[in-house]
Amino acid sequence: MLRRHRFLVSLALLLVASAAAFLITDQSQIALARSNLDEIPGRILDLEGRDDRFEESVYQCLNADYRLLREYRGEGNRAV
Repeated sequence: MLRRHRFLVSLALLLVASAAAFLITDQSQIALARSNLDEIPGRILDLEGRDDRFEESVYQCLNADYRLLREYRGEGNRAV
């Protein structure tokens, strides 16, 4: 009898926890932080940035709305 009682209590707790997790994570829309990538400077201190691109298929696969690929190089042409 005690085993059955423990099972029912455990089952009830599991159902309550599952319902709570569902309600907490049930968001119909996720808010995205938007930023203007054009505002990222091409030169930072003594580092010079050079824009680059991946193949177009990469952007299509990622479904990227915003994208920036930039390599910064400093003294001695060392990449950062």
